[in-house]
Amino acid sequence: MNTLAHTSQSLRGRLLALLGSAFLLLALGLYFGTRTIAENAADLTQDHTLAASLNAVAEQLSVVNGEITVDLPYAALALLGASGDDRVFYRVSREPGGELTGYDDLPHGDTQAPNQPVFRTEQYRGDAVRISTTHRQVFGQVGVSRVTLSIAQSRDSRTDIINGVSRNAAALGLAFLLCAMALAWLASGNALSPLRKLSLALRERQPHDTSSLQLTVPNDIAPVVQALNGFLHRLRTNLTNTETLIADAAHRVRTPLTAVKAQAQLALQHSENNAQRERLRDLLRAVDQTARSTNQILDHAMVTFRADGFTLGERFERSDLCALVTKTLNELHYTADSRDIAFVTALPALPLWLHIDPILVTEAIRNVVDNAIKYSAPESTIDIELSATSTMASLLVADRGCGIALDEQERVQERFVRGSNAGEVVGSGLGLTIVQHVMTTHAGTVQFAPRSGGGTEVTLQFPIERQP
Repeated sequence: MNTLAHTSQSLRGRLLALLGSAFLLLALGLYFGTRTIAENAADLTQDHTLAASLNAVAEQLSVVNGEITVDLPYAALALLGASGDDRVFYRVSREPGGELTGYDDLPHGDTQAPNQPVFRTEQYRGDAVRISTTHRQVFGQVGVSRVTLSIAQSRDSRTDIINGVSRNAAALGLAFLLCAMALAWLASGNALSPLRKLSLALRERQPHDTSSLQLTVPNDIAPVVQALNGFLHRLRTNLTNTETLIADAAHRVRTPLTAVKAQAQLALQHSENNAQRERLRDLLRAVDQTARSTNQILDHAMVTFRADGFTLGERFERSDLCALVTKTLNELHYTADSRDIAFVTALPALPLWLHIDPILVTEAIRNVVDNAIKYSAPESTIDIELSATSTMASLLVADRGCGIALDEQERVQERFVRGSNAGEVVGSGLGLTIVQHVMTTHAGTVQFAPRSGGGTEVTLQFPIERQP
């Protein structure tokens, strides 16, 4: 039977995938947010520096002999160029009058009011530069002139600063992601531990245990445990109904067959017609065959149910194996007497206590002894010996029957399989199957051996350690 469930991604994997996606988005947000802040801060710093330098240059505008002149403060320009490999460009021009100094191809910005610098970024001589532009009104020889000043600085240092901050932000984001995933791994393991506890409790259960789960679980898992307990309760109820059905079926089937057999025997005793007597004998054989087969099928169903239906611990109880053997022999004594077969017993004087299911063990003993009676020759003996060691209790049943071939000893324990030398002996092929099932349930064994002088020795061995 395929017991594998259809599985998908584990709950822990799903949690980690969801949390990992959220943490990754947060890490990316941290990176791009930090980079944006760094860019804005770098732009603001560069603009303030350019504005300060521009004001310093504007303060050096003067009129000498009616001419407008400018004395460049190289310290201010040097401050702009002190940041790494940045290059600095400047231009001072007037209207009218043309250029005063600087790079005449450096574009001026469109200023609206005096002393109010404007900023823009353009490509100049192959570099991206930040340009700050302002203008002032100066009275010269020709009257009022508009003097426009522009200072530009390349953006290499700004880019280096932003890249450095971005690398640090990326490292911080990666560290955050790794730490968050480690914490998520630990947190998900702790959150899912009740499910592992439930799974372990179910895995460690005996296959036949239908008792309710007794676990302390979080509120979220409680409905699952309640559903499982409800299912176990319904299963237990169904198994109880099945047991009742088997018992009722056994009673209702066995009683009519017994009545039919009794009536056929009575008719045979009073019949004087030979042909009629022969038909009645055939009827008795058919009824006996049907009764035996039906009884063993019902017994097999009962044994299977008791072994598989409930917790084995609920079925086991402290029982005297010697008393079970004695009781079974007393019940089969009439069957043995009808064939003049005697029981020769060697039973211990003291009780032999084992922790077993007495009904199942009785069925195993009954089937072994019944087989011995069926296959033994009339007027023979069946030896029955019960002994025990410190670890094992052994029941030996030795008959004088036809024996079991060595190559058939395994097969005769299968359902509906009988030995090749069974002949016309009535049987269903379930007796030894029942015995094997019972012994497996009790962790015991069934052993076959030829008996000296003819016949078979069957030994049932029960481990003593099952004794409470």
